Amino acid sequence: MSALSDEELVLATANRHVHEARCRIALLASQLQRQRAKGIDGPEAEQLLLIMRDVLDTMIDHRRLVDMEVRLLLRPQHKRRPRSQRGDA
Repeated sequence: MSALSDEELVLATANRHVHEARCRIALLASQLQRQRAKGIDGPEAEQLLLIMRDVLDTMIDHRRLVDMEVRLLLRPQHKRRPRSQRGDA
């Protein structure tokens, strides 16, 4: 496998993980909102939600870095000119 295809696979996985994390966070936030509406306090769940959001931020940062790597690998490579054509004898 090439470096590009490896990184593209990592990027696809990172995209899936971010999507899944957002779904889990939305579900937990919705459950917390329903509990609050019933007058039920859930400090542990609130703390978990904060941690999950921090982890999501880290996952998004990771995805951004992998995306940058994929873009770098997709750039056309500049071929070096032979020394005689560069003018540095």
